[in-house]
Amino acid sequence: MANDPSSDNLPLADVLRGANALVAAGLIEDWALGGALAAIYHVEPCVTYDADIFFVPKDKARIEQLLQQADLDKSYLENLLQRHRLRLPAP
Repeated sequence: MANDPSSDNLPLADVLRGANALVAAGLIEDWALGGALAAIYHVEPCVTYDADIFFVPKDKARIEQLLQQADLDKSYLENLLQRHRLRLPAP
């Protein structure tokens, strides 16, 4: 991913509030910040325009339902997963 700020970027505080809201809603058990933002605590700081959030799902069926309602571009998601050599867990 290129380090290119765009109008689609959310402030980090909003991302963290969103993660906490998912916990409060009972959709996930907990979350952790990863990627370059987490590395800043261990290496020399660098500019980054993304936040990697890892989470433990609590209500997988509800999360899948919300993703379907969001009408995500499935080809985008599949390409993203393939590019990072990731896969979704089996239902």
